[in-house]
Amino acid sequence: MNRAAERNAFSELFAYSNYVAGMFAFSGHKDITTVLVSTMDVKITRQAYLYDLLVADRDVVVYAPIFVTDALESLRLQLHVPSDDEFKRFTNQLLSHDAMGCVVITINDIPGWIDNKEEDGSPNEWTRKHLSGLSNYAAQLMEEERLHGFCFVRKFWDSTPWSNRSSLFICALNPFRLAEPERANAITEQLDEKLHANLFEAPLYAFDGRLIRLAQRVANDSLTHGGHGEFELPLWSVVVTSVSEVAISHNFAFRPTGTMREAYVSHLNAIYARNASRGRLSGGCLQAKSQRDLQLAPGVDVHGDVRLPSWRSPRNGGRR
Repeated sequence: MNRAAERNAFSELFAYSNYVAGMFAFSGHKDITTVLVSTMDVKITRQAYLYDLLVADRDVVVYAPIFVTDALESLRLQLHVPSDDEFKRFTNQLLSHDAMGCVVITINDIPGWIDNKEEDGSPNEWTRKHLSGLSNYAAQLMEEERLHGFCFVRKFWDSTPWSNRSSLFICALNPFRLAEPERANAITEQLDEKLHANLFEAPLYAFDGRLIRLAQRVANDSLTHGGHGEFELPLWSVVVTSVSEVAISHNFAFRPTGTMREAYVSHLNAIYARNASRGRLSGGCLQAKSQRDLQLAPGVDVHGDVRLPSWRSPRNGGRR
């Protein structure tokens, strides 16, 4: 199979997949499994396969044809598994602070619903409940739009001047920050240089607009009786290393979405499996020998607060 034929086979495969899906209204992307037989010698095909496997979350199976001898009857199909290096190159692009788009909704306290009163050094039960509801709804909308990221709530300590304000962070991987310009050479060569920005810059900022519209929907659907939020677009790479942004506040209601959720849940499952091997399971719950033995997931403290990297707070023994 030559290079062009391999690319065309992969493209036509998904064209037929979409056609079949159109025959069955409301069928999901997991209802159809596509199978490709290819040598996978072409880089663009390998990258497309990895994208559909990890990001688009399609059910895709690829077999490589293997001839044991020169005879046609010796043909065997061998399952194609991407190499570790291919996975690393792909995930290293994704897992970067610089690749994140971020929008923040900040609201003032709402009497009877959200306030800055604390219980044992943490936000009180009703405040946590109502703010967590905002994060839950935002995560649902992110999943609906197939955004890969996370959201969480920031509530400043009651000892700070801003304790009467709460913020919802909505962060998602901006695919247009990950683009490699050299991969678009075949397209840009056909365009006037003045139009290159339409291919890279316009979608980059349009994605921020998409996050803003999602945040506005969260505010409009959740904050009734005249409530409204203030919106800003901070750089996540700056936020995550700033003391004033995330180190003097309670950060909770962390909700990962898309591939971030899959990775986070897999990480937690690995931790629970490790803890189970040290203790014993009873009634579906882990019985640890002591609280020290029960190691919590990195990034979450005993109150469910999110612990963001790079800075440790002096308050409460370093807990954020």
